[in-house]
Amino acid sequence: MSESEILLRVDDLSVTYRAGETYLPVARNLSFAIHPGEVVGLLGESGSGKTTTALALLRLLPKSAALKGRARFRGVELMEASEATLQKIRGAQISFVPQEPLLSLNPVIRVIHQVSAVVRAHTRLTGRQCRDKAGAALEQVGLASERLHRSYPHQLSGGQRQRVLIAQAIVSRPSLVIADEPTGSLDRESEQAILALLRSLVDQLGASLLLITHDPSILAAVADRVMVMYAGRIVESGPQAEVLEAPLHPYTRGLLECLLDTAQAGRTPDDRHVRAIEGSLPDFSSLPPGCAFEPRCQDRLPCCREADPVTVLSGAQQIACFLYGLPQ
Repeated sequence: MSESEILLRVDDLSVTYRAGETYLPVARNLSFAIHPGEVVGLLGESGSGKTTTALALLRLLPKSAALKGRARFRGVELMEASEATLQKIRGAQISFVPQEPLLSLNPVIRVIHQVSAVVRAHTRLTGRQCRDKAGAALEQVGLASERLHRSYPHQLSGGQRQRVLIAQAIVSRPSLVIADEPTGSLDRESEQAILALLRSLVDQLGASLLLITHDPSILAAVADRVMVMYAGRIVESGPQAEVLEAPLHPYTRGLLECLLDTAQAGRTPDDRHVRAIEGSLPDFSSLPPGCAFEPRCQDRLPCCREADPVTVLSGAQQIACFLYGLPQ
């Protein structure tokens, strides 16, 4: 696929936080592309660097963060763009749906005005025209009544507040929507409704979606392609069906085994059990010298302690694991 057919290309993107004399490599040499109209899932445990990656693309990280690498979006090099250029892109061409609506929405402003503020920031429309576009966006996400439009965030349910954030994200018809754990605080029924809504909206807009989550089952419902992140590095990526149904990396397999399986014969919700990956994510201040997953891996080899594996191609999947390519 040519460069003109790629919406976002990221090459060797790294993010390092400085905390006093300590350096934390939270994202390490990330390379990937997102194509127009594609839904890409970024999967990994909490603390693996997923949100940092999303905020790095928008250049919204604190001053303690140092960025290296490239991220090219529709001809603009985001890592080198001026703040004025980024202001034109954020919210208009790339939008962001944060994790927690109650922390993201202003509690003393009606939701119609919070959505119209996005329009006002990127157009020269009148106040009435901005409100009309905001109202249309709220209707598009299933909040059609005037009462809901004039509500304050605390007067809405969790699912309704999430819909307001999505309305803010789509009101300017962006090319790329980044959604960070958009269903994390919702019950299962609301989660499924929000996922269906996101997929439907990006299809209607012809937009792309980068969906960040720790739950593989969410991506099975909506994603075209999946990238699995561990300790700041993408360790496996490929088409959704291949990654989730035939995972290659031991970490991906472990994540999938952690899912509750109510479909097993003889299992009920009362007697099912959850497997867990032994151990925990490494501290970014003291990553092991070899593969970061090695201390938790059941398939580790002696070489895993000595070097970080390079990414190799195995079928349709890209995999960073010595099981698929020993060091030279």
